Amino acid sequence: GCVWHQIGMILKMHHLQRSDLESCTRSTPTTLIISLISASMEASGASAQPVKLPAKKKLTYSIPDEDMAVKIAQDASGTNMEIPIALGMLGLRRSEICGLELSDLDGSILHIHSVVVYGADAKPVRKQTPKTDESDRYIRIPDELADQIRKQGYITHMRPDAITRGFQRLIEKGKYPHIRFHDLRHFFVSYAHTVLGLSDAQIMKMGGWATSAVMRAVYLQSMEDEKAAE
Repeated sequence: GCVWHQIGMILKMHHLQRSDLESCTRSTPTTLIISLISASMEASGASAQPVKLPAKKKLTYSIPDEDMAVKIAQDASGTNMEIPIALGMLGLRRSEICGLELSDLDGSILHIHSVVVYGADAKPVRKQTPKTDESDRYIRIPDELADQIRKQGYITHMRPDAITRGFQRLIEKGKYPHIRFHDLRHFFVSYAHTVLGLSDAQIMKMGGWATSAVMRAVYLQSMEDEKAAE
């Protein structure tokens, strides 16, 4: 089955036990997004202790819910947005996705260590130094996604602005509420926290954040959105 069938299934599994997640291994045929997030902790050496920081000004984020994430993934299947969206749902930034090369993939482990950004002349520039030291990291991706990348021989040839435009076309075509590609990163934070119960430190390690400020704001809004939907 396609990668998105796996993702769609796993996003519906609300009652997975932590022991089930932690027992998943790299060789499991159906390594999915949730089990990936759990397994990635071991690969990245994430700490289980939450990080406490002073309160910051409240920010507002658009956070796709699980049903929307599944539908977006399904709509992207078979297009040049499929792999970028898959990686976005695993917490990667546009610049990081564009900075990836096939050599960064070892089995199902992806090394994120370079970015593509725009220089003063508005032309894309590849930088080996990511946004923060924490952004240089290793994450685990679904086996089938890794196989799909190897089969096509590259991760993406798209530039950051092309990913933005492609995502917006997909959102408009599907008549979804307005969300940005970056909001997939917020979905990753919300899902890892509310469904998996991962700690701030674990999510920070996997998403490459230097502080937990963004995550805390996303958590709060997730709870408010849930309450408003009741």
